[in-house]
Amino acid sequence: MDSIPVSVLLLLNFLVLVIGYGYVWFSGIKKHIVFTFSWVIFSIYYFLTPLYFYFSDRKTIWGKSEELLGLGEDISGFYGLGFLYFAIGLFTFFIGYLFLYKTSKASLHKMEYGSKHWIVWIFWIFYSLILVNFLLEGINPIAILLGDDSERTLSETGGSHYLKNLSDSLIGCIIIGSILKLNKRSLILMTVFGVVLFLLMGFRYRLILVFLGLLIPWLATVKFNFKRAFQFAGVLAIAFYLILFVTFNRFRFVYGQWDELDYTFTGAGVVETLTEQTRGSLDDINILKYYSTNEDAKYDYGLTFLFFVVRAAPRAFFGDWKDSMYPPPAFKIINEAYNLPPYWGNTGEAPLFLAYFYMAGGFLALIILCFVTGLFIRFFSGGLMVTDPRHLSFMTILCCALFMWYTRGYFPQFVDHLFFLLIPFWVYFKILKHAKQ
Repeated sequence: MDSIPVSVLLLLNFLVLVIGYGYVWFSGIKKHIVFTFSWVIFSIYYFLTPLYFYFSDRKTIWGKSEELLGLGEDISGFYGLGFLYFAIGLFTFFIGYLFLYKTSKASLHKMEYGSKHWIVWIFWIFYSLILVNFLLEGINPIAILLGDDSERTLSETGGSHYLKNLSDSLIGCIIIGSILKLNKRSLILMTVFGVVLFLLMGFRYRLILVFLGLLIPWLATVKFNFKRAFQFAGVLAIAFYLILFVTFNRFRFVYGQWDELDYTFTGAGVVETLTEQTRGSLDDINILKYYSTNEDAKYDYGLTFLFFVVRAAPRAFFGDWKDSMYPPPAFKIINEAYNLPPYWGNTGEAPLFLAYFYMAGGFLALIILCFVTGLFIRFFSGGLMVTDPRHLSFMTILCCALFMWYTRGYFPQFVDHLFFLLIPFWVYFKILKHAKQ
């Protein structure tokens, strides 16, 4: 690996990405919404961000972080290995996507979606359940809004973890509502109330999902011209500001410290901040180094992927069993690879999804699982039409769940997000189906 110049490996990654973009451009982007979304995320997380850190001579995952300065493995000599495996993984993903061909499915765009109000009712029912869930445990989100910092919702599940996860279902409702073209008042109210709840709960990633859930359908259906391009640039600028704003003020929102909000991000560079938020590829490189330099390193043989069953099991009935199963085997490998002092505990640092593939069985597992993931994307999204609200809703929801998987890596969490995002999809279109009969 050392004999291949990093410049050559960078070119290889660039060519792989260009091939993918060329494919969707010539075959029609609207036919490959989920793949195109995946490719954009890969371009950011597996190419642009590590490229920035490579030329910045970043030596550890945490760099100049004050809390972890000087800690962690030196990965500066393993960027080349990382770029090689990234290129192979993404190209295999692309081959898997090409391997399965699906014709367009029957479109229902001519159906009359007259019962749009049902998605509004579904949203408020779920919203009420989440609030009641916290109130039953003595946690009052309203008090936080009023500035009572003795109250907090961060890391609290309330009475039920399942009810707390209905926050994902709120995002599903907002997505479906925007695609059905709800009246602006209802959609704005749903979005604002959802965003406020996510801020109080410290759910930064769910705010990103709301943004993606509104942006993807718009991009998939809009006809671009100069005016639209200008609007798109404006939306992106606002979105970047909001992401930075939430990132810098996350804990202030959780504790209701409204008078301490930072609007200017003093002392922070925009590029540096954005790359720090997308640095998961450095974790992947760290794990590749761990396996390359540690003869005793073990694989988890895919067991971590099965932990969605453990997550789904009710604690009331399987609490002792769930506790005995955690942590998943991949988490132990990750902690060993980071090589931090034991007293640091869990840093919250998460590798991307390719790292979990490699931990399942090395290079062979990386190739097989990337290929299977490409097949998965094509199987569930191939042939869907952006002109059908049902199809577009499903593709947008799938993109949001995939974003969590690609950027956080943990497959059981992806299953969890996807299930709760899809609940309003299943409920609404089931109601609609019965109403049409």
